[in-house]
Amino acid sequence: MTRLKLLFIVLLCMGVSVHRVNAQEDDLGAIIRGKVLEKTSTERIPLEGVTVKIVNAGSGKEYIVTTDKEGKYEKKGLPAGRYIVSFAKKGYSDRVGKARDLAPRGEIYNPALMTREKTFYTYLFGMNKSFLVLILISFTLCLLGLGYLIYYLKSLGDRSKT
Repeated sequence: MTRLKLLFIVLLCMGVSVHRVNAQEDDLGAIIRGKVLEKTSTERIPLEGVTVKIVNAGSGKEYIVTTDKEGKYEKKGLPAGRYIVSFAKKGYSDRVGKARDLAPRGEIYNPALMTREKTFYTYLFGMNKSFLVLILISFTLCLLGLGYLIYYLKSLGDRSKT
Protein backbone atom coordinates (compact mmCIF):
# COMPACT_ATOMS: atom_id res chain seq x y z
CA MET A 1 0.00 0.00 0.00
CA THR A 2 2.87 2.36 0.79
CA ARG A 3 4.38 1.72 -2.62
CA LEU A 4 1.07 2.53 -4.27
CA LYS A 5 0.86 5.85 -2.40
CA LEU A 6 4.44 6.66 -3.33
CA LEU A 7 3.74 5.86 -7.01
CA PHE A 8 0.62 8.03 -6.92
CA ILE A 9 2.57 10.97 -5.43
CA VAL A 10 5.33 10.61 -8.04
CA LEU A 11 2.79 10.54 -10.88
CA LEU A 12 0.96 13.54 -9.43
CA CYS A 13 4.20 15.52 -9.20
CA MET A 14 5.09 14.61 -12.80
CA GLY A 15 1.67 15.78 -13.99
CA VAL A 16 1.99 19.10 -12.16
CA SER A 17 5.51 19.68 -13.51
CA VAL A 18 4.46 18.88 -17.12
CA HIS A 19 1.54 21.30 -16.80
CA ARG A 20 3.88 23.98 -15.42
CA VAL A 21 6.36 23.54 -18.32
CA ASN A 22 3.55 23.96 -20.86
CA ALA A 23 2.29 27.03 -19.05
CA GLN A 24 5.81 28.52 -19.09
CA GLU A 25 6.09 27.93 -22.86
CA ASP A 26 2.90 29.94 -23.35
CA ASP A 27 4.25 32.72 -21.12
CA LEU A 28 7.49 33.10 -23.11
CA GLY A 29 7.64 35.69 -25.85
CA ALA A 30 5.31 38.40 -26.96
CA ILE A 31 2.15 38.46 -29.07
CA ILE A 32 1.06 40.28 -32.21
CA ARG A 33 -2.64 39.95 -32.97
CA GLY A 34 -5.27 41.80 -34.89
CA LYS A 35 -8.28 41.72 -37.14
CA VAL A 36 -8.43 42.30 -40.90
CA LEU A 37 -11.56 43.83 -42.39
CA GLU A 38 -12.66 44.66 -45.92
CA LYS A 39 -13.12 48.37 -46.33
CA THR A 40 -16.36 49.03 -48.18
CA SER A 41 -18.37 52.20 -48.41
CA THR A 42 -21.10 50.98 -46.06
CA GLU A 43 -19.72 48.32 -43.72
CA ARG A 44 -16.65 46.46 -42.50
CA ILE A 45 -16.57 42.77 -43.45
CA PRO A 46 -14.10 40.32 -41.80
CA LEU A 47 -11.65 38.85 -44.33
CA GLU A 48 -10.77 35.17 -44.08
CA GLY A 49 -7.62 33.75 -45.63
CA VAL A 50 -5.47 36.89 -45.54
CA THR A 51 -1.75 36.07 -45.38
CA VAL A 52 -0.22 38.07 -42.54
CA LYS A 53 3.57 38.35 -42.66
CA ILE A 54 5.26 39.48 -39.45
CA VAL A 55 8.91 40.43 -39.99
CA ASN A 56 11.44 41.15 -37.27
CA ALA A 57 13.17 44.25 -38.66
CA GLY A 58 16.38 43.53 -36.75
CA SER A 59 16.94 39.88 -37.63
CA GLY A 60 14.84 39.66 -40.81
CA LYS A 61 13.09 36.54 -39.47
CA GLU A 62 9.60 36.10 -40.93
CA TYR A 63 6.53 34.62 -39.28
CA ILE A 64 3.46 33.89 -41.39
CA VAL A 65 -0.09 33.40 -40.13
CA THR A 66 -3.50 33.42 -41.83
CA THR A 67 -6.72 35.08 -40.73
CA ASP A 68 -9.66 32.94 -39.62
CA LYS A 69 -13.32 33.32 -40.69
CA GLU A 70 -13.72 36.27 -38.30
CA GLY A 71 -10.69 38.02 -39.85
CA LYS A 72 -8.60 37.47 -36.70
CA TYR A 73 -4.93 36.49 -36.57
CA GLU A 74 -2.44 35.91 -33.78
CA LYS A 75 1.23 35.00 -33.46
CA LYS A 76 2.50 34.05 -29.99
CA GLY A 77 6.02 33.46 -28.73
CA LEU A 78 7.74 36.32 -30.54
CA PRO A 79 11.02 37.68 -29.19
CA ALA A 80 11.13 41.36 -28.30
CA GLY A 81 12.08 43.66 -31.17
CA ARG A 82 10.86 45.91 -33.93
CA TYR A 83 8.27 44.32 -36.25
CA ILE A 84 6.67 45.18 -39.56
CA VAL A 85 3.34 43.53 -40.34
CA SER A 86 2.08 43.18 -43.92
CA PHE A 87 -1.16 41.79 -45.33
CA ALA A 88 -1.87 40.13 -48.69
CA LYS A 89 -4.89 38.50 -50.31
CA LYS A 90 -5.68 37.87 -53.96
CA GLY A 91 -8.11 40.46 -55.29
CA TYR A 92 -7.15 43.03 -52.64
CA SER A 93 -4.50 45.73 -52.46
CA ASP A 94 -1.55 44.67 -50.29
CA ARG A 95 -0.96 46.56 -47.05
CA VAL A 96 2.30 47.16 -45.22
CA GLY A 97 2.20 48.58 -41.72
CA LYS A 98 4.66 50.84 -39.93
CA ALA A 99 7.43 49.33 -37.83
CA ARG A 100 6.36 48.91 -34.22
CA ASP A 101 8.33 48.00 -31.11
CA LEU A 102 7.33 44.87 -29.24
CA ALA A 103 8.41 44.60 -25.60
CA PRO A 104 9.37 41.30 -23.94
CA ARG A 105 6.13 39.47 -23.14
CA GLY A 106 4.31 42.47 -24.60
CA GLU A 107 1.39 42.58 -26.98
CA ILE A 108 0.58 44.58 -30.09
CA TYR A 109 -2.95 44.77 -31.45
CA ASN A 110 -2.61 45.60 -35.14
CA PRO A 111 -5.93 45.85 -37.03
CA ALA A 112 -6.02 46.46 -40.79
CA LEU A 113 -8.47 47.53 -43.47
CA MET A 114 -8.05 46.14 -46.98
CA THR A 115 -9.68 47.40 -50.17
CA ARG A 116 -10.57 45.43 -53.27
CA GLU A 117 -8.36 46.01 -56.28
CA LYS A 118 -10.05 48.09 -58.93
CA THR A 119 -10.67 45.93 -61.97
CA PHE A 120 -13.23 46.32 -64.73
CA TYR A 121 -15.33 43.59 -63.12
CA THR A 122 -15.32 45.18 -59.64
CA TYR A 123 -15.88 48.63 -61.14
CA LEU A 124 -18.83 47.47 -63.25
CA PHE A 125 -20.55 45.53 -60.49
CA GLY A 126 -19.75 48.13 -57.86
CA MET A 127 -21.87 50.72 -59.67
CA ASN A 128 -25.31 51.86 -58.72
CA LYS A 129 -27.82 49.34 -60.15
CA SER A 130 -29.97 51.95 -61.89
CA PHE A 131 -26.89 53.42 -63.59
CA LEU A 132 -25.90 49.95 -64.79
CA VAL A 133 -29.40 49.44 -66.25
CA LEU A 134 -29.12 52.76 -68.12
CA ILE A 135 -25.77 51.70 -69.58
CA LEU A 136 -27.25 48.40 -70.77
CA ILE A 137 -30.28 50.13 -72.34
CA SER A 138 -27.99 52.64 -74.08
CA PHE A 139 -25.80 49.85 -75.41
CA THR A 140 -28.85 47.96 -76.72
CA LEU A 141 -30.20 51.09 -78.44
CA CYS A 142 -26.81 51.71 -80.06
CA LEU A 143 -26.80 48.16 -81.42
CA LEU A 144 -30.34 48.58 -82.77
CA GLY A 145 -29.39 51.91 -84.36
CA LEU A 146 -26.34 50.32 -85.95
CA GLY A 147 -28.52 47.51 -87.32
CA TYR A 148 -30.96 49.98 -88.86
CA LEU A 149 -28.07 51.99 -90.36
CA ILE A 150 -26.60 48.87 -91.97
CA TYR A 151 -30.06 47.92 -93.30
CA TYR A 152 -30.58 51.44 -94.72
CA LEU A 153 -27.15 51.53 -96.40
CA LYS A 154 -27.74 48.09 -97.87
CA SER A 155 -31.14 49.16 -99.25
CA LEU A 156 -29.49 52.27 -100.84
CA GLY A 157 -26.94 50.03 -102.50
CA ASP A 158 -29.70 47.77 -103.83
CA ARG A 159 -31.61 50.83 -105.29
CA SER A 160 -28.51 52.13 -107.09
CA LYS A 161 -28.04 48.78 -108.86
CA THR A 162 -31.52 48.94 -110.41
